[in-house]
Amino acid sequence: MSALCSSLMRKLAAVIALSFVPALLAQNGLIVTVAGNGTTGTSGVGGPAVNAAMSAGGICVDRFDNFYIADRTNNRVLKVDRYNLLTLVAGNGTAASTGDLGPATRASVNGPFSVAMDTAGNLFILENTGNRVRRVDAATGIITTVAGNGVATWAGDGGPAVNGSINHPMGLARDLASNLYIADTGNNRVRRVDAVTGILTTVAGTGVNGHSPDGTPAASANLAAPTAVSFDWQGNLLISETLAYAIRRVSGATGLLSTVAGNGGTDFNGDGQPATSAALGILISNVAADAAGNLYFADGLGRVRRVDASGIITTVAGSGAGAHGMSSASAGGSGGGTSTYVCPSGLGDNGPATIATLDGSMSVALTSFGGLLISDILDCRVRGVILPSPLLYTNTVLSLAGQTLTAAVTPIAGGATPTGTVQFMEDVSFGPATPLASAPLNGGSATLDTSTLSAGSHSVMAIYMGDGVYNGSGSGPVNVTGGSRTTPSIGANVQYPALVSTPVTLSITVVGGRGQPTGSVQISEGATTLMTVSLINGSNAQYAYTSSIAGDHQITLQYSGDANYAPLTWTFTVTLLVPSTVTLTADTNPATVGANVTFIATVSPSA
Repeated sequence: MSALCSSLMRKLAAVIALSFVPALLAQNGLIVTVAGNGTTGTSGVGGPAVNAAMSAGGICVDRFDNFYIADRTNNRVLKVDRYNLLTLVAGNGTAASTGDLGPATRASVNGPFSVAMDTAGNLFILENTGNRVRRVDAATGIITTVAGNGVATWAGDGGPAVNGSINHPMGLARDLASNLYIADTGNNRVRRVDAVTGILTTVAGTGVNGHSPDGTPAASANLAAPTAVSFDWQGNLLISETLAYAIRRVSGATGLLSTVAGNGGTDFNGDGQPATSAALGILISNVAADAAGNLYFADGLGRVRRVDASGIITTVAGSGAGAHGMSSASAGGSGGGTSTYVCPSGLGDNGPATIATLDGSMSVALTSFGGLLISDILDCRVRGVILPSPLLYTNTVLSLAGQTLTAAVTPIAGGATPTGTVQFMEDVSFGPATPLASAPLNGGSATLDTSTLSAGSHSVMAIYMGDGVYNGSGSGPVNVTGGSRTTPSIGANVQYPALVSTPVTLSITVVGGRGQPTGSVQISEGATTLMTVSLINGSNAQYAYTSSIAGDHQITLQYSGDANYAPLTWTFTVTLLVPSTVTLTADTNPATVGANVTFIATVSPSA
């Protein structure tokens, strides 16, 4: 590359950087919207991308840092250039796979889900509904089909890819040799289209929906719904295995399968640990790799995560408070640009990326100048973060002891204790997260008394807001019961019959909706305290009651209460019976045949 070209590229990169972030907010680590106004219509082509309507979908970046968006529900592909202008590159809005050998902008594309770019600038479009991959020529703008015959099945390995069948594919990637790789989701396989011959082959997956262990050859491994494919800088294939909640690597040298991230869990369990120990949720995102060996992807838990070269996982965007869902403004179809859904606002824009709300992140891409692009299908936006952040990252863990929630914030790197505040939020599946209370950090932790919350059940998460040294971070949710201490239920089982002067077992049970009660139960008869027993196994206690007096005895149980449960008193009756005997005698024994015999039953005691 000439010095002139190098200088031009540097200037272009600078212009692009400023187009992604307003000049006054162009600090690293902040998140902004770079495309999409939060509605899923089709307006705005030819104008600023941030003012346009779109549904968003898979994204990719070309060598000039223009980025492309698979506007899936509108059946088109959009381009955002270095001036932030939005243009149409493929799709007329009709859900079909027509128009080959003509201009891509006049052709129909059917459910575009992912996009990829080769080194020559040719754009590849994966049609999830059309079961095809289309190619838009960089020089002519002509669209052609390069893989898939439109039939949703598995067929065609070893033959031309255009004659083969793929089944509702979701992911698309290109290797350094411009070979195409397709996440053939419905077939639980990854397929390859040779760049030279156009021949279709399977490189991973047997077609069985399953999860094979590490060390299995990829060609003979089961895959649990592969939804995205990517490559790292060493040329290894990365597969987002959605129903295994993991990202897998196929070694370019050995062809063996290994796990890059994900422990198979669906509930967020923290950052700053090996990525293979982290829970990712149901992820469908591709993976973007930088030259330093860091891997970026959107998990299924409202975050974008980074796995560094040492294998440690960190959240670089998203607090975990999403998803918040979409509210329908009016009826509308999903194709042809007729949808009028209103997406949630871009909560957190122009602020630290780690405390922003990401609702449906499904695709990521990296620019040449360190920009991370995040496509959010629920927020109907593409958002941008300039990396690296100048602040260090943190991990927030929320725990419950009695009625006290404690948010502990620890640095992932750095020795200073984090300061600032923690915002406790009501975490919901859909709808905006609701602030509950905020509390200052003291020694790296902040607390919330759940009795201050409204009565009833709450799912609470904690978001550390960050300080001048550390980025903020969010915890996973914890289920609690709000309001003052609740009243438990108490009861006792008494064996029957119960006899005087014989120990009778009182089996006492205390139960409630806030987990296992603790504390003790005082047992009294009238004004006399018999014994105080501690609850064991969370709710049970036993007492052997004895009395030499027959009749009804009023027994009172007084539960002491604990942090979750209020004290409670209950009285019941134990009836003690006197043991009795019955003897039977005859007035004549032996008796003569035909004579009367009188039998006498004697009950003792006579009372």
